[in-house]
Amino acid sequence: MDLHLKLDAGSVTLLAGTNGAGKSSLLRTLAGLQEAVSGEVAYAGHAIRAGAAETNAQHISIMFSTPPALEYSLVQEVVLSGMSRFLNPWQWNYSDVAEIADRALAQTGAEAFGLKQFDALSDGEKQKVMLARCLAQNTPVILLDEPLAFLDYPSRLDMLKLLQKIARESQKIILFSSHDIEIGLPFSDNLLFLKGKGPWYLTQGRQALDAIVPSTLFT
Repeated sequence: MDLHLKLDAGSVTLLAGTNGAGKSSLLRTLAGLQEAVSGEVAYAGHAIRAGAAETNAQHISIMFSTPPALEYSLVQEVVLSGMSRFLNPWQWNYSDVAEIADRALAQTGAEAFGLKQFDALSDGEKQKVMLARCLAQNTPVILLDEPLAFLDYPSRLDMLKLLQKIARESQKIILFSSHDIEIGLPFSDNLLFLKGKGPWYLTQGRQALDAIVPSTLFT
């Protein structure tokens, strides 16, 4: 798949496609979690390579569809775990990074969960916390693999509104995969559609998206 993307800061892009088309593989490759089959992934001139975690963490954060199983972790600790590149092992006062974590939780509407056990939250609440973790990581690009999975309809809408708000206000590039094209399109600026080993399509701009009939993409 010869894929070239140019996504603007402050934009939300919906990644869709047929089952097995490689949506999750693409996101993992873009995040540097697996090697590219061919070619190279680069962001703003910086190569994104598998294994270069410290470098990649400066540019790209990723959230998966299934929140991790963390039985004994507080929500604030989960958010702080995304900030390891900011932490000094000899540092004794972490009030500054705790403030960043609290602000990230407030951005996602999860500020009331800070001292709760992560494992005690609902799926929707956990997803907000994991999104806050990405925000605390402070990367210009946020990737989300099926963030609407396991959420009921109202929670899906809340998540989409939140992604759009974060992209606009924080000038992030947000790329999320989803099977819910009809729900996701109104909150997206671009659509990247994969068709397995066949061609891929990138539709950019609201005017172009408004002209799309989602069902025609699968024919």
